[in-house]
Amino acid sequence: MTKQYRIFRRRSVYYVHDNLTGKQETLHTKNKVDAERLFHAKNESAQGPLLNRNLGRVYLSASDPESTKRTWSAVMEELRSHGRASTPERYDRAMRDTALSRIRNKPIIETTAADLLAVRRATLLKQEQSQKSPVGLIP
Repeated sequence: MTKQYRIFRRRSVYYVHDNLTGKQETLHTKNKVDAERLFHAKNESAQGPLLNRNLGRVYLSASDPESTKRTWSAVMEELRSHGRASTPERYDRAMRDTALSRIRNKPIIETTAADLLAVRRATLLKQEQSQKSPVGLIP
């Protein structure tokens, strides 16, 4: 099986070349050992996205054991605890929004861009509907 990336050096900085797309990107290092580690990591990541996700979890849990379990409700609670006296009231009201129900109990590291976009769309739709006034009524 051929590797997706190959490594090269230009003006003492290491780069990788994507054999599929032809794109080149810097590895941001002049150190050969670091460059080779990054190069091998890129090739491994191209071969198994699910494995990469699980490896990422292992690395995260090594630095912060709770990071793999932390949900968006913990973030919401933390936001509530900062700011002026009126902040908790505003956050309580905002966090009760049904649009946030999609991610409230979801672990942060499992949240995808699609999840966040769905929350944003639901919020925008709700705002749009609340701004419409009934037809025929003059304020």
